[in-house]
Amino acid sequence: MNNHLFLTDKRKSIWLAYLFMLMLGTFIFSCKKEQTADVEIDIQAELLSRLNQIRKTGCTCGTDIMPPVQKVTWNTALEKTAALHAEDMLSRNYFSHLTPEGVPAVQRSREQGYTGTEVGEVIAKNYNSAALVMEAWIASKSHCKAMMDSAYNEVGAGKAGTYWVMDLGRKN
Repeated sequence: MNNHLFLTDKRKSIWLAYLFMLMLGTFIFSCKKEQTADVEIDIQAELLSRLNQIRKTGCTCGTDIMPPVQKVTWNTALEKTAALHAEDMLSRNYFSHLTPEGVPAVQRSREQGYTGTEVGEVIAKNYNSAALVMEAWIASKSHCKAMMDSAYNEVGAGKAGTYWVMDLGRKN
């Protein structure tokens, strides 16, 4: 009889542990969905703020010390260029500054009405937040130097899935 009670108590404990883990898992996954939605909503504000903070203080790109440079302003034509490129890379499953047809960022930006004199681009994939993608871009010497280039005074960015694109430009 003692063994029977032990087995019943053990089954109850296992059942309660299972319910607890199920409830915990539901809570964790529901929180992650809310965080993803926030990233989608705040991409402009967060990337622009982070980029301008880096440009204001300066940083080190690889072994090159980059001095502070002027802030950039948001440009909707560059934003559309970046967003469309991110969507294109996601839908056609490639990762490149050039489309499969060989179209570069400057040409794509002209197609969206951008009239600036210069266009540069940084891309990334497999990042789930603006903070993480900015860290990755700063860790990449070429991407970091592009973001710190004093020739640029405008920016637009877009995201599709885990593909991120930031297009930088210089208005006339």
